[in-house]
Amino acid sequence: MSLQNYDSDGVRSKFEKDATEQYKTLMRLKQQHEEVGKETEQRIAELNTVQQIRFNLEDDIETHSIRIQKKEEVLAKVQATLKKLQEEANEIQKQIKKEKQEQIDSLKDYENKMASIADKLRSGPKFYDRKNIAAEMSSLQEETSAIIREMASVEEELNEYHIKYKAMFNESLDKSDTTGGCTLELSALQHLISQMAEDTQLYNSEDKRLCEELNNLSRMLNALEGDLKELQQGHSVLK
Repeated sequence: MSLQNYDSDGVRSKFEKDATEQYKTLMRLKQQHEEVGKETEQRIAELNTVQQIRFNLEDDIETHSIRIQKKEEVLAKVQATLKKLQEEANEIQKQIKKEKQEQIDSLKDYENKMASIADKLRSGPKFYDRKNIAAEMSSLQEETSAIIREMASVEEELNEYHIKYKAMFNESLDKSDTTGGCTLELSALQHLISQMAEDTQLYNSEDKRLCEELNNLSRMLNALEGDLKELQQGHSVLK
C-alpha cells in the first residue's frame, strides 16, 4: 500500500468517525429537543389549568360578591321596613293610649251627667225640670252612640294595620332564600305583629268592658226615664 493510499484511508476513517460523532450528537440534541418540547407542552397544559382555575375562582368571587350585595340590599330594605313598622306601631300605640284616655274621660263625664240626672230626680219636684232633663237624656244617648261608633272605628283601624303588617311580613318571608342574615329582623317583625295582635285583643277586651258599662248606663237611663214618668204622673195627680 502506498503512502498516498494510507493517507486517503486515514482521512476517510477520520471523516466517518467525525460524521458518526456528529450524528450521535445530532440525535442526542434531537432527543433533548423532543424532551424539552414535551416538558414545555406539559408546562403549558399546567399553566392553562392554573389559568382556568383562576378564571373559575374569579367567576365564583364575582358571583359571591353579587349575592352578598343583593343580600345587603335586601337586609337594608328589611331593616328600613322594620324601622318604619316600629315607628308606625309606636305612633299607633300612642294614638290608642290617647283615644283610650279620651274614652275614659268621656265615660267619666257621661257618668257624672247620669249622676246629676239621678240626683235631680231623687230631689223630687223641687228641682224637677222636665225639659232640661229630657234634653240631657237625649244628649247622653247621642254621646253613647258616638262612643260606640268611635270604638268600632278604632278597632277597625287596628285590624287594618294588623293585616298590613302581616302582609309585609309574609312578603319579607317569601324572600328568605336571599335574605341570609335577615333572620333577626324577620323575627323582630314577627314579634311586632304578635304584639299588635295582643294589643288588638286587649283593646277588644277593653271595648267589651266599656260596652258593658255603656249598657249598664243605658239601663240606668231607662230606669231614670221610668222614674221620670212616675214623677210626671205624680205631678199630674197633684195638679
